[in-house]
Amino acid sequence: MNPELKRLYDEDQRDREAPTEGMAERDRARRQRVGEILASGGDLDGADYFHAALIYHHGDTLEELERARELGLRAAELGDRRGRAIAAYALDRRLVRQGRPQKYGTQWRSEGGKWLPYPIDPATTDAERAAWGVPSLEEQLRLLREHYNR
Repeated sequence: MNPELKRLYDEDQRDREAPTEGMAERDRARRQRVGEILASGGDLDGADYFHAALIYHHGDTLEELERARELGLRAAELGDRRGRAIAAYALDRRLVRQGRPQKYGTQWRSEGGKWLPYPIDPATTDAERAAWGVPSLEEQLRLLREHYNR
C-alpha cells in the first residue's frame, strides 16, 4: 500500500467528519497530488486505487467523477471489494450532476430540513445494487430516516 495515498485518503475522510472552511481547496490539492502519484507509475495495489477513487469522487468536474469510477473499477480488478461500490457511487454522482436519474440511489440532498435521494432510475434492481456492493434501496432509505431525518 502506498503510504502517501493512504494519508491523503485519511485526510479526505477527516475533512468529511468535520467540514471546515477551505475544504474545497484541500480537496483540489489532494486530487492534484493523487494525479501526480498515478502518473508517476509505480507499484499500486487495489487499496491504492480505492483511496485514489474516493478522493476523485469528491471532485468538481464530470471528468473527475468519471476518473473516480475508472479508478474504482481498477481497484476491484486488483481485488479490493470496495472498488465496485465507489465506482457505483461515482456514477450516481456524475448522473446527478448531469441532471439525470441516478442508477443506484447513493446520492442525497437536503430539502425542507429533510434528506431525500435524488431521482433514481426505477429499472435498477436491488440485485444490481448488491452486485456493485451498494445497499438495497430500502436499506438506503432506512439509513436516511434513522441517521438524517430524525
